[in-house]
Amino acid sequence: MDFLKKNLSWLVVVLLVFIPVLLWLGMIPLKFRFGGVIAICTSLGQLAALAGMVLFSWSLILSARLKFFDRYLGGLNRVYVNHHRIGAAAFVLLLFHPLFLTVRLGAHSLVMAAKFWLPSGNWALNFGLAALFGMMVLLILTFFVSLKYSAWKNTHKYLGAAFFLGGLHALMITSDISRNPILRYYMFTLALLGIAAYVYRTILGRWLVRRYLYVVDEIKNLGNSVAEISLLPLDANQAMSYTAGQFGFIHFNDIQVGKEQHPFSFVSAPSDRYIKFAIKNLGDYTSVLSRLSKGTVAQLEGPYGRFSFLNCKNKKQIWLAGGIGITPFVSMGLYLAGLPDAADYSIDLYYCVRDAAEMVLSTELTSVCQKCTDFRVISFCSNAQGFINAKFVSDTSNGLADKDIFLCGPPPMVKSLKEQFKQMGVSHNHIHSEEFSF
Repeated sequence: MDFLKKNLSWLVVVLLVFIPVLLWLGMIPLKFRFGGVIAICTSLGQLAALAGMVLFSWSLILSARLKFFDRYLGGLNRVYVNHHRIGAAAFVLLLFHPLFLTVRLGAHSLVMAAKFWLPSGNWALNFGLAALFGMMVLLILTFFVSLKYSAWKNTHKYLGAAFFLGGLHALMITSDISRNPILRYYMFTLALLGIAAYVYRTILGRWLVRRYLYVVDEIKNLGNSVAEISLLPLDANQAMSYTAGQFGFIHFNDIQVGKEQHPFSFVSAPSDRYIKFAIKNLGDYTSVLSRLSKGTVAQLEGPYGRFSFLNCKNKKQIWLAGGIGITPFVSMGLYLAGLPDAADYSIDLYYCVRDAAEMVLSTELTSVCQKCTDFRVISFCSNAQGFINAKFVSDTSNGLADKDIFLCGPPPMVKSLKEQFKQMGVSHNHIHSEEFSF
């Protein structure tokens, strides 16, 4: 079951791609599909187009941030990782589509092959070229140009337009899609779902997506460039309910800090009256949050994520936090301290920082230790001890057998520790992680 949850998105991708390929294969005998270089290039171009459009559709659907996906696809962080990977694969396939067809035309005439890339009186072809060039520009900016988050997000808004043009091309051009009604309706349905997801999130999101209204009550400097922002609901009856360990997207109605939404983990317990975030100044958006003033209205969207000790039946756990990645663990610890069965949990929390000055949330963790008899906090300073490793954790926590491991921190740290734990025999089903990198 755990394997299915962690890989469901990819299983869906395989199924979605397999259906049109199977329909395509059944249209004419394979000897005509792959009988010679020209036929092979034509077929590979067609297959690349089918798979590329399916992946593009699914990528847009995943980007809609639907709660259904958050719940059944392993959490929004994993959904977003898959969204980026699937989007990149779609781009490669859709690029190979015209390249294979160019090779086919080049076998007849280099002039014909060159004209294939130029606008003409064939609007179906023009739509395809516009979609391709638009995608190339947008994805080059995404993968090869270091952009600020706000600029990166703005470029993403135009991917839906590129997809719309690509969909027009696929449905208007004379091809196997136009000749096979089942294939045509299948591709049309997927394209429609992709466009609907894009419209829902990007164009009509401010009206269709539920957001909770809060007001800034206090901004506290915790030191080491970390600010704690406390929020109160404008209407106590319209407060957000969340699970310890989850995160939300927040937008402040203050032109000084910008209009973008950003994800942050809750650092408060779900039972608290306040919602609190501890946010480290990492540049750009986070550097201007100090300009916020009491009374500023904030819009919260969420909650999202499946990263919580409550989603794990095993009560013997190891938590590893890197830097500001401590925030979901503070929320989980505070909530754990209020549970009637808190004594049943045995938890070691490794608070990994460069030096002691970075341990800005140690007071909250001390209070958890005082209330939970089998909750330990192990401080680990990389400046003095080097990078933490799985062997140190195993030795300190008396082995890894029968324990679940939770990781949150910088992606390189999380990736490295995951591999180390797997090499030490820990099943991937017992390793849970939260990493967000924009």
